[in-house]
Amino acid sequence: MRHMILKFWLLLLCGAMAFIPKQAAAGRSPDADKTRKHIEISARLGQIGSFSAKKAYLSGFRPIQRLVQGASGSVTGQVLGLDLSDIGTAYVEAWKADPAVEPGKEDSVKGEWDKGLALIDSNFTYRIDSLKTGDYYVAAWADGYDTQYFNGAADLFNAAKVTIKENETTANIDFTLAKPVPGTGSISGTVLDDSNGKPVPGAVVSVYAAGGTSAQYTFGKTDCDAGGHYAITGLKTGDYYAQVYADGFVWEMYDNAQDMRAAALVKVNEPNETAGIDFSIERSGMISGKVLGASGKPFDKAMVTALGRGFKDPASPDSAFYDFSEKFQQTVYVDSSGTYIIEGLKKGSYLVFASVPVEWESMELWYNQAESINDADSVAVRPGENTEGIDFQFNKTSGYGSLSGIVTDQAGRPVEGAGISIMRQSGGSWGGSWYYRYAVTDTDGTYIQERLPQGDYTVSCYARIGWQYATQWWPDAETENQARKITVMPDEPVTGVDFRLPLSRVNGSISGAVVSKEGVPLVNASIQVQSHPILVDPLPADGNGKTVSTIWAYANTDSLGRYAILDLPAETYTVYASYWEGDRFGEGWYNGKSSSETADFLVLAADQNAAGVDFSLNVRPIYGTVAGVVRNNATGSPIPGAYVEIRIMRSSNAGSMFMPFRAWNMNALTDGEGRYAFDRLAEGKYLLDVYANGAFA
Repeated sequence: MRHMILKFWLLLLCGAMAFIPKQAAAGRSPDADKTRKHIEISARLGQIGSFSAKKAYLSGFRPIQRLVQGASGSVTGQVLGLDLSDIGTAYVEAWKADPAVEPGKEDSVKGEWDKGLALIDSNFTYRIDSLKTGDYYVAAWADGYDTQYFNGAADLFNAAKVTIKENETTANIDFTLAKPVPGTGSISGTVLDDSNGKPVPGAVVSVYAAGGTSAQYTFGKTDCDAGGHYAITGLKTGDYYAQVYADGFVWEMYDNAQDMRAAALVKVNEPNETAGIDFSIERSGMISGKVLGASGKPFDKAMVTALGRGFKDPASPDSAFYDFSEKFQQTVYVDSSGTYIIEGLKKGSYLVFASVPVEWESMELWYNQAESINDADSVAVRPGENTEGIDFQFNKTSGYGSLSGIVTDQAGRPVEGAGISIMRQSGGSWGGSWYYRYAVTDTDGTYIQERLPQGDYTVSCYARIGWQYATQWWPDAETENQARKITVMPDEPVTGVDFRLPLSRVNGSISGAVVSKEGVPLVNASIQVQSHPILVDPLPADGNGKTVSTIWAYANTDSLGRYAILDLPAETYTVYASYWEGDRFGEGWYNGKSSSETADFLVLAADQNAAGVDFSLNVRPIYGTVAGVVRNNATGSPIPGAYVEIRIMRSSNAGSMFMPFRAWNMNALTDGEGRYAFDRLAEGKYLLDVYANGAFA
């Protein structure tokens, strides 16, 4: 239980942090971080909207309270404002405001968070016992009501702490819950185009409370009408952030801010309308260009980033560079032609750089061909304009090349899903290291493996079509020793590493039925076919002597004992059927033969449907019994307690599929009438020995 609760709170911490506005980190003390973390964790409570979700939130806790070790106290009170029918959904929860932490590890919880939970009873009262001494946050909530923190606070930011003392009850921790109702306040205004003063219809304006609460009616969103007007109603009293977004314009917070820290808050006082919250938004600018390698070919995996250099006049030589890690920074990837375009930029001056990922690091180049930010040229962006030609060319190589090709079948049709293995060995054959990469062909049979270090590689291809499969080394080789090395150089793609595999699309099939000797269809019997290339002309049509790997295919019979194996090429096959039923087994080969040595071959022509390949199996027990009586040879009377031993004759059972992997002697003692029995013996020949009264037979 202890570990489960700790794990729960750690997971809750991660989830809660996503809902809290970020604060500046500079100058915070460990205590401030710790207090903030407590607030972030607890804020999650107010975000849970339904009773079922609240119950899931409480999984891992006892339904009424959790006992703790050591000195403890209690908290009691009354919860008003509830309908009697909602009693079963109402809880009061208390959790310690200052859990123990290890010195130097203030961000990690040590042990449990002391916590208690109580269901509100029919008298609208509650009691939580067994709380360790200390300061606690206490909150009441119920399905369909706003969560309330002590003392009358709507969120944890304004909550008062409750002190629990040893062996004492802290009473009168009361709450008055209310069902959420829409606020009567509103925010309205107009969104205009900064370049011409015209309205921006369809612009989206959203507002949300600045106090960290997620209670209902403390946020809203709406679209502007044809005149650029908007109004968001039903808001509670409080301070709000407001922001606007429209296609082709720069995102903005009120008042003309790109960052929450610089945004102006909008005050709402019910039942009044806060009017005149207007936006004049700027058409977004763009930066575009190309990223090329030393050979002039595109770096299609490069990233390009624009960093804002302030929002002053782009021509100003003293425009200070801002740290835009939380401000205006845009990053895009170039396409296959090496082209990029960065949109949504505010007017101003930008520093632009391109980076190309390489193994364990990346190469960076600043505009205009500068190797550091200190030497970079500014790029001016104007509203609604595209600043073109911001190009980059990496003169030093990335250190990596690429290899590509196409895989086709014997008829020249593409093979999808073929596997390409690319290998390079460095050093000697003893103690050398291997570099290995793997690619897969797409729907048109092509593949490409990028980011290959310089070196000599051997390349192989494996693919299958239906039941056929083939492996080939480049170029046109059957073994690695016959393969030719491919040299890969930095920034020089190697193309045309193609494979034409000895595979073809085929439509041959073998089908039939499997029944018992009594004519009963055998359901789920197994059918296996295997090709024998040695019996086929070893030279295919192109006369180059290549062979395809042995084909092994299988199927199972349906409820009527029927089967069909499709997509078989022209070959000579053995066909085998087997069936299990408990301890009963039957098997057979094509044309009623009883063993693999005597089995007939089935010669399948191209696209032939060999129907009527049927089997009639003798399904019989796989185990037998040896039993008998041991008697006195002189008197004929049975001998009780005689020792009987049985052992398998391994040579006589060679080839039997039921011969045990290990054979050991089994023994038995005769009963009062001299009888013995050995059950569940596999098919075969056995030796029996008997010892009694000093005699042996």
